[in-house]
Amino acid sequence: MTKIFANLLYSLLYLLSLLPLKFLYKISDLISFFLFKVFRYRMNVVYTNLARSFPNMKYSELNKEVKKYYQYLGDMTVESIWCLSASPKQLKSLIKIQNPELMYKQLSRDSNMLFVVGHSGNWELLLIAISKASDYMRAKSSASKEINPFYTVYKSAKGKVVDLMVKKMRARRYNDLNLKGELICSKKVIRKIFKSRNTIGSYGFIADQSPSSSDKFVINFLNQPTYMIAGPEYLARKLNMGVTYMYMNRIKRGDYEVKYTEITENAANEEDGFVISKFSKLLEKDIISNPYNWLWSHKRWKREIIGEDLNRIKIN
Repeated sequence: MTKIFANLLYSLLYLLSLLPLKFLYKISDLISFFLFKVFRYRMNVVYTNLARSFPNMKYSELNKEVKKYYQYLGDMTVESIWCLSASPKQLKSLIKIQNPELMYKQLSRDSNMLFVVGHSGNWELLLIAISKASDYMRAKSSASKEINPFYTVYKSAKGKVVDLMVKKMRARRYNDLNLKGELICSKKVIRKIFKSRNTIGSYGFIADQSPSSSDKFVINFLNQPTYMIAGPEYLARKLNMGVTYMYMNRIKRGDYEVKYTEITENAANEEDGFVISKFSKLLEKDIISNPYNWLWSHKRWKREIIGEDLNRIKIN
């Protein structure tokens, strides 16, 4: 029954995706209104997270960012739906690459590569940015080889119906963009890499999620001690992987810009905590430059940091 409901919901969303994006943005206005004014979706979480992260922000400025955030949530929702039936050309029109040369270099390395991203921009569109690497270098007639397979590491959703539907949506994007690679559950990624150790690939992690286990770092992030997951750094150090930070900035509706910043050529050569500290610093800087462009409705600081954890904060 779970699979039937997931397929039914997917079919309904696909039909909705056939509408023009400009019309879907009208629906986004309604979604934003109901989330903000009617349901007040996680309103306390959003205000609390923003206020603690920007203690010097005036109340009027805080209200402005909160309103922009709910509009951003609505837009992100309809854009993700629209992508179900959009052509590759339409998909790629949403994103510009700030430094495509670095993007191509990192995606075509002769060793495994780890990309760390945050919940910024519309992270459901990140595969589009990956696909533009080959396009750009072909246009410049300087590509010596194709980019490596790209594996998206994801955390399973709690609801089985939602989990199946989201996986189907993301898998479809691989087909639409003619990308090599696949989705990999975070619990199976180490096994996958060791199994494919003779095949070079790139792996994308959303690295700003709250850790659910004891494997975590404590970072000074957005003016407060914050638990950060240790998995991406552990994996990169263990397997001698280079690490690149990938940021998506929302300029306006239907207009995103992606930039790449190299964190290290080989994480195994760095001190413990270096990768996640550098990632946190880069992400923090980008959030400060465009505050609403991050997932503020996530209960990011739901666990208080006490005791010995306060004494092992990484300086970033």
